[in-house]
Amino acid sequence: MAVPIIDKAKVMAKGQITLPKDIRSQLRLSTDDRVTLICEDDRVILMNSAIYTARGSNLTV
Repeated sequence: MAVPIIDKAKVMAKGQITLPKDIRSQLRLSTDDRVTLICEDDRVILMNSAIYTARGSNLTV
């Protein structure tokens, strides 16, 4: 398993955050790409939507 990237992001007034560059690179995200958010209990998993769709939306988290 890869070493996790741990970083902080500030939530702005409209609920927006900026993803740190290391995380965007790891997820292979570019401008205008879409992301999928999976909320489970007290955590959120963020995935590149293209990868999420390709693997199927029934992934085990």
